[in-house]
Amino acid sequence: MNELALITVAPHTLPRFSLTPIAKEQKELALSQAALVGAVRNAAENDVAVEAQKALKAQLNLLEKQRKVFKEPLLVAGRVLDNLVQREVAELEEEYARIGELVAGFQIDEQRRIQEEQRLQAERLAELERQKNAAVAAAKTPEEAEAITQQYSSQAYAESRPVPTTRGKGQRLTEDWEVTITNLHELARVFPHCVTITPKMGEIKALLDQGVQVVGVKAEKKLVAGVRTSAKKDIPV
Repeated sequence: MNELALITVAPHTLPRFSLTPIAKEQKELALSQAALVGAVRNAAENDVAVEAQKALKAQLNLLEKQRKVFKEPLLVAGRVLDNLVQREVAELEEEYARIGELVAGFQIDEQRRIQEEQRLQAERLAELERQKNAAVAAAKTPEEAEAITQQYSSQAYAESRPVPTTRGKGQRLTEDWEVTITNLHELARVFPHCVTITPKMGEIKALLDQGVQVVGVKAEKKLVAGVRTSAKKDIPV
């Protein structure tokens, strides 16, 4: 069965992205310039290396800038769609949960009813077994005892039928936990695998710059060689 269409979208073709010839040419030029740098042993080789880094950095910056420019409308469209559906489903989910609680309450009562009926059923079966044993003991012939056993077996079979349950078509009942975190730090200390901890590298580096000994961190100061690039005209796409 086909699903009903609940969301419409204005006719529009998603853009197909590709790189221009000049973008590929500038990449090859930057890589060719970088390939000339095999070692940095003196001032002249340092200048060559810096120029190669500048060419690479300029290409990286332009590609990243244009990637963000072209991706932003897609991100905005995605956020609009998310907000549209989120507003629409809020009331539906609230009602779904409300009815679910009512049904769960009824099913709890059903479980109590079934358990009580099963208890009474067990008592009746035990009484039938007692009556059967007494009747068999009073039987005068083996044939009579066999007949009595069959008679009570039939009664026990009829009595031991499963207790009927109330279950709607398509209804699914499962048990789950309703969890409220009361102390996140204590949870992380005792059961660290139950939480996700993400280090904030910016804050860690700021503390290291201040001379703070950051517990749980191994840090080594190293020199990073980079370049600054001046503003350059974008690559046409």
